[in-house]
Amino acid sequence: MRQAMLFLFGLMFINIATAQQITLSGQVSIHNSKYNTHQIEYVEGAYASAPFASPDDTDKEGIFQLEFVGINGGTPVKIDVEKAGLEVVNSHELLDVVIGRKTPVRVFLAPKDQLAKAQTELYDVSVKVLTAKHKELITKLRKEGEERNVVIAEMEGKLGGEIANWYEAEEILNQQLESTKKQLPETVKKLAAVNLDFASEMYLRAYELYAKGEIEAALAILDANQLEKDALEASENLQKIEGDLEQYLVAREQEQERVSQIVKSYQLKAGSYRLLFQYRQAAKVYEKAIALLERTKKEVDIELADAYFEAGTIYNDLGDYKTSFSFHKKDVEICETILGNNAMRLSVAYKFLGSALVKTYNFKEATAYFEKALVVNELNVGLDSSGIGDIYFYLATTFQELGETERANASLEKAIIANEKYNGNDHRSTLASYSGLASFHQSAKNFEMAKVSIKKLIAINEKSYGIDHPFTARAYVALGQVLRLSDELVEAKAAIEKAIQIFEKSFGTMHHETVNGYTSLASLLSLEGDTFNAELLLEKVIAFNEETFGKDHPITAESYYKLGSLYAAERNYDKGKTLFEKALKIQEETFGSDNLATLNSYFGLAEVMKYSGDFEAALAICEKIVASTEKIYGIDHPVTAKSYSSLAIMLTSPEEIDRAKLLLRKAVTIHEKHLGNDNSQTAVSYVALASILMKQGEFEEAIVLHEKALPVYEKTFGTESQYTTGIYHELALALRFRGDFMGAITQLEKVVAANEKTLGTLHKETSTAYFALATNLHSIKDFNGAKKYLEKAVTANEITLGIDHPQTAASYVGLASVKMSLGDLIDAKELLEKALAINRKTLGETHPNSMGCYAKLSNVYYMLEEYEKFLDLLPKIISQGEKDPNFMKQIGMCYYYLEDYEKAIEYYEKSYQLDQRTLASYLNNTGMAFAKSGEQEEAKKRFEQLQQLAPNQGQPFRNWAVYYALNEDIPTALDNLEKAVELGYKDLKWIKSDKSLESLRLEERYKVLVKSLEEKQN
Repeated sequence: MRQAMLFLFGLMFINIATAQQITLSGQVSIHNSKYNTHQIEYVEGAYASAPFASPDDTDKEGIFQLEFVGINGGTPVKIDVEKAGLEVVNSHELLDVVIGRKTPVRVFLAPKDQLAKAQTELYDVSVKVLTAKHKELITKLRKEGEERNVVIAEMEGKLGGEIANWYEAEEILNQQLESTKKQLPETVKKLAAVNLDFASEMYLRAYELYAKGEIEAALAILDANQLEKDALEASENLQKIEGDLEQYLVAREQEQERVSQIVKSYQLKAGSYRLLFQYRQAAKVYEKAIALLERTKKEVDIELADAYFEAGTIYNDLGDYKTSFSFHKKDVEICETILGNNAMRLSVAYKFLGSALVKTYNFKEATAYFEKALVVNELNVGLDSSGIGDIYFYLATTFQELGETERANASLEKAIIANEKYNGNDHRSTLASYSGLASFHQSAKNFEMAKVSIKKLIAINEKSYGIDHPFTARAYVALGQVLRLSDELVEAKAAIEKAIQIFEKSFGTMHHETVNGYTSLASLLSLEGDTFNAELLLEKVIAFNEETFGKDHPITAESYYKLGSLYAAERNYDKGKTLFEKALKIQEETFGSDNLATLNSYFGLAEVMKYSGDFEAALAICEKIVASTEKIYGIDHPVTAKSYSSLAIMLTSPEEIDRAKLLLRKAVTIHEKHLGNDNSQTAVSYVALASILMKQGEFEEAIVLHEKALPVYEKTFGTESQYTTGIYHELALALRFRGDFMGAITQLEKVVAANEKTLGTLHKETSTAYFALATNLHSIKDFNGAKKYLEKAVTANEITLGIDHPQTAASYVGLASVKMSLGDLIDAKELLEKALAINRKTLGETHPNSMGCYAKLSNVYYMLEEYEKFLDLLPKIISQGEKDPNFMKQIGMCYYYLEDYEKAIEYYEKSYQLDQRTLASYLNNTGMAFAKSGEQEEAKKRFEQLQQLAPNQGQPFRNWAVYYALNEDIPTALDNLEKAVELGYKDLKWIKSDKSLESLRLEERYKVLVKSLEEKQN
């Protein structure tokens, strides 16, 4: 009961305390009034208000009091102060005023436009100092000699890193100039907002020097030791304050004000360093300000957010993107907490955080922040403003990386409009937009538009920097890349070589820009088939990257990837595998597995593993790629579709083929949706799906897909490219399976023509095309045409592969088959014996190719009546024909002609058991064997059955002639032989040679019969 009463008492106390009024005092004065007139001017009649409080007007001393009811002390609220003709200068300090503070809130008003005037003056001074310093440094850099070396050395010291040469230094300075100019409006806004009436003596002196443009003198005033001493003293005071609550709160608020003054000094000093391009010093100063604020702030506020933001921008300019990201992330978190989601300050915070995410390859999250920046910008100033071009450009970059080409193009066009309007045609931001638009058109295969944008870039660079400036050379590299993609290889090579000449003249051969030119030229040489020189150039690139960046740097990894891709294209899979694995080791450690650069190397490694025969490893890699792409891009994205295709190609077993087909159908759907039917990636997915369908015998759909892919390949790569001829070949195969031999021949004739022109008649790919074309010509019985191309294939294989190569043996077998069809059995036998010797030596006795040779050779021996040789091969080939009735019959015939009638009858019986539809042949053959072996009764039974089956044919009567001749009934034998000829039997060779008719050959009737047959046949 006692506890319950205490609890109720506590509740009553809380309610009473909550209901109490809390007074917040403030004082309003004119900004910088004491600084300008030596006396603070207080504002009477200003209207002060806040949520949960009654408003109040200021008195003659500028004092107002707000009475809060229903909220607790310690709660932050936003204070609004209004006075006609005046504007609040320190509005950001009024966003989160803590209820219950003991010192009055200071509010500073200024006549409208006065603050803007001050900002403009400070901006003009800052830009003047900044551009003068930039010009001074650039002038020194462009002069050869000691001055250049001194500037580079100083920059290296300030940046904390190595600079390769003057051009790299100039590029860094240009980037820093633009970055600092972009920051200046915000910097001078904060600088102009500092109320000098309450500033320290040191700050006042430094500010006055800064306002005159004497930046180095201002830096000398802002003594680092004194600032550090003041910061330490303020921190210690805040920790030591004791006494009653009232005194503690007053003292704490006073020390917080002191901290703010020190932070403002730090900010002025850091900003001064930036104007002199001393970024490393500026970063250190910002970090000191952050450390002081983090030590002394009871709760986070906008002052701390500003410090995080400024530190983030500095580290971005220094190239330390991870540190930049961490500071910008903290800035955004504070701004969202304090300002809500629609304050203009957030647009800037989102933009810079997104930029940091782009530098760390996190494009999806970066896109989200850029879109947030656009929304905030639109709410505050609209979408037609000076800073909007940068946001659109950043968005275009991330959309492009994510494969959203339409959105990328729309954003780029908006970026160009904004940049041309607010910055001019020759501004770096505008140039970047042109470059981005060219890149978009390039990826969309709109090469003419890409060339227009790049040529515009070249013209501006030549005018602004000169025809031999590296900036101009870089634009030529971009032009060369577009010309290469539009198959203007001669022009592309000229553009790249022109760029390389400029780079080599400016920097020498061992510079990253020169090396980039080598990379582009290597790509062109590879397309021309000059792989030797392409490899040499890429090896130079790798040597440079390893020396410059180290063997574990992502840039080095990229060069490993490119050379690996070249080796893979050349089918040098071992070297390709080694390089892809080296690239992956670096990329996984740097970026992790879920990164586009890493995924590209995975794609390459999977490809070489597949072609080198390690399907299990390739399959595991492809499964990993699919998981990563689905995670990064989602299931409806072209990059994911590419991963589906790669995995599907690995699924080769019968139980996996349905999954492969499903994956490829998904890939086709995604590509058609996002890229269209005439895109090269879509065409690749058509071909892959067609390949699966062919394995399942679905030739009609496979043909449709190949025919859809073919125009894209022809347009993209040309009709003579190996990519395109590969499609001709696949389409020919599908048509052959459908039985359309003429259609297949048409496609293969294109392959032969292209290969002869680009590869020559002796190339192995040309030989393969000859063989395929000959096979189809053989199928339509164009034996001479087939012979022509097979002889070419034989010649090519003997020269390029050697006379002991299995592929050469295969061409011998093909040619032998044609010669058999033409009746040239002697040549066919010779070719087959050569092929068999090669296959036995290289592939082994039991290899399918060897067994095929045995089968064909046995057939030739049979046709040449070399029956002993046929039977000598029987142990090799019997297993292949055990269930073939024709083969069993052929064995029986060999034994028959060798007069081993018992064996002949055995195989005739086996043949008949396998196919009882051959009764007539069975009766004929066994009857003749029985007759010649002396078993006349058995022969007679079979001859009688045969005559019942074919009473009007000549063969049964021929058999009776044999039967009666062997039984020495010469007249009856002649009667039957004459009857056989009368009914159409006309095998004169057999009549003249068969031993069983020997007893008839002296008979006049026999001679007349033979003479009559000879005359008819002649």
